[in-house]
Amino acid sequence: MLAFAVTAAADSSSTKGWRGIIPLKSTRADVERLLGPSRDKVIAIYPLPEGRVTLRYSQHRCDGGWNVPAGTVLFISINPEPEPLANLKLDLTRYRKEPGDYDVLDHFYYRNEEEGLSFSVLGEIVLEHIYGPTAADRHLRCPNYSVKDMSNCLPVLFRIECSSEAIKTGSPAECRVIFWRMPKDARPTLKWTVSKGGKISHDNADSVESQAC
Repeated sequence: MLAFAVTAAADSSSTKGWRGIIPLKSTRADVERLLGPSRDKVIAIYPLPEGRVTLRYSQHRCDGGWNVPAGTVLFISINPEPEPLANLKLDLTRYRKEPGDYDVLDHFYYRNEEEGLSFSVLGEIVLEHIYGPTAADRHLRCPNYSVKDMSNCLPVLFRIECSSEAIKTGSPAECRVIFWRMPKDARPTLKWTVSKGGKISHDNADSVESQAC
């Protein structure tokens, strides 16, 4: 029954919001009439049967780039019991897949901007449902506010290893970068630099040899 309630909420039109709470329209007073008071004026968290519900309120106009009064709901996040993405039976052609946390390669967001609905997914497991502004709310964007498009960015994990010996003046030191789980068809371009007083004597794709002057 819990899974059905969450799925039904996820598939409903975001113009109805969640339980009648609509981002950029509902206020703190609306939320507290439904869910009860919260001490925090910015983030309200409610543990409910369908999961932990978090609401973010605007602190002032243009907070988060939205021209709404203070105390207006900006987004609603629901953390239900993790479940497979397939269980939600979504039409994924209506969603844009974006990278999530850049230190977690299997973390993605599926976003439907028309309905203002997003899902946080780890692998194929849904961790979070997010209700936010819809495409119809774009007129409420504050002037000069822009969102950086990260959809084409590739999360890269790497470490840099250098010579273990103490670096002495006039002696070379070599460093190299090691990538983790890099896709075969992706190879970042590296640009090595050294601090003032040093020079690069050898440079290739994955390593550099420098010398302290």
